[in-house]
Amino acid sequence: LLIVQCECGDQNAELIACARYSIQRELKNINEENSEVKFHVVLLVHLPGIAGDSFTGFQCGLWHSAHIDDLRISKVIPAFCYMHGKTAGEILSGKKKPEFKQPNTMDVNAELKTSVEDESESNLFDQDEFNIKEFILSCIHKALACLKDPPTDSARTTERLKIVLNLLENHEDKDKL
Repeated sequence: LLIVQCECGDQNAELIACARYSIQRELKNINEENSEVKFHVVLLVHLPGIAGDSFTGFQCGLWHSAHIDDLRISKVIPAFCYMHGKTAGEILSGKKKPEFKQPNTMDVNAELKTSVEDESESNLFDQDEFNIKEFILSCIHKALACLKDPPTDSARTTERLKIVLNLLENHEDKDKL
């Protein structure tokens, strides 16, 4: 296991890309020599937040990207506690999962404590209906940037983005989206 850490990932993007290609080349050489060797590389990259925006991904090519830390609460994506235990349809429709009532077997103090905790927890994570259109618009640029077009057709990427944004922006009825 090799762990590589980098500060200011936005300023060192070229250095990170160079490191990725060097690591890929070395891994290829190791695999050619001995295919039984298990080798993992983790790149920890600090990416500063963008005011008013949330992290949606980092261009990694063959690598996997995982976001492990964000101190700001997203205004577009519901909190994990709100989504936990719900189907995708329940999250998108904004319906709350029906609560299961347990039999009354605890003593009065435990019931009071649980009731107060449940009430404060539900206040923390109460949300209005999930706005799917706002969510899609917040990540459409980065999602379309992941698509690869032939280098000879650079206008294709721009045209695709215009088409998708026009379709989303001109769509009046959010229920049909």
